[in-house]
Amino acid sequence: MACSARSSDNSAVLPYDDYRTSQSNVRARLAALTGLIGFFLAPAAIVLSMRMAKVTLIMAVIAIAAGCSVFGILALALAKRARLRRSISLGRMGGAKLAGLGRLLGMLALSFGLAACVALSVYAIMTSR
Repeated sequence: MACSARSSDNSAVLPYDDYRTSQSNVRARLAALTGLIGFFLAPAAIVLSMRMAKVTLIMAVIAIAAGCSVFGILALALAKRARLRRSISLGRMGGAKLAGLGRLLGMLALSFGLAACVALSVYAIMTSR
């Protein structure tokens, strides 16, 4: 009789309803978005330097070095957190493909930023003589 008096719901086992159904992974979406912004920042800065007379190519490369590096690191960090959150939820949380896309775009954006840093340092060495 004591066993039948207990309720059959799992509210004591699962304190939150979050774990019962699949959820969307916001960090994965943000990782993909920031990776996309970082990836398209480099061509946008180059086009802007060609279209506007006030923006020089050196200014565009400085913007690429700073912006792509920041957005790339942010996308990589968000993708890592999204993958960690998905593994903690035992695969119930979606966003695996978006986190992978954010990681890929973040790596490319970070590569653009580091390449721009190398280009700026070579330019500084070449013009100092």
